[in-house]
Amino acid sequence: MKTHKLNFLLVLLLLIVPGSLLQGQGNQAYWVHEDVVKPTMVGEYEGVVKELRDNMIKYNVPEAKFIVTNLADSRYLYVSPLANMAALDKPLFSTLAEKMGRDAMSALFNRMDKCYDVEQDYVITLD
Repeated sequence: MKTHKLNFLLVLLLLIVPGSLLQGQGNQAYWVHEDVVKPTMVGEYEGVVKELRDNMIKYNVPEAKFIVTNLADSRYLYVSPLANMAALDKPLFSTLAEKMGRDAMSALFNRMDKCYDVEQDYVITLD
């Protein structure tokens, strides 16, 4: 009987300890920017996004790190990991505006803005 109790306690400890260690690692938060593009404007939107990407490479903008995906219903998601919530206060394209010029960058984003009516930003947490 003592062996069964000892085995039970050992198994219980093996199940509890890894779970408690994982909890200390925390959760990863991600910033998500979503553009709901008008179906008739997808081609133009993708062209402007390509220009934006090319300018980010040309002007070496290292702080803008995100992945982009699109869904079948013309939604484009830009996803970037967040170190903390204070990172949301930092302007993502400030370096690009300085290097490219504010007017040129504004013109680029104005062309992009006419391609959608709905734009959303939110934070998700993966645990």
